[in-house]
Amino acid sequence: MTEGPVVTGRRTVFFVSLVVLAPLVIVLVGFVRREGIWPAGALMVLDVCGNWWGNRHLLPWWQETHP
Repeated sequence: MTEGPVVTGRRTVFFVSLVVLAPLVIVLVGFVRREGIWPAGALMVLDVCGNWWGNRHLLPWWQETHP
């Protein structure tokens, strides 16, 4: 089996920070609704950008190696 693209460095920090920040934003929105709206919106935008990057760069490799 061939090795896939390795996501290291800044991208790893980015994706791990999304995993850490998502529950914190959920708690913030749950307890302090008004102050949690902007962080929640920013986190959703970052998540969409990360998913776009992953689909654009990692999905072609996946489709080539898993027909």
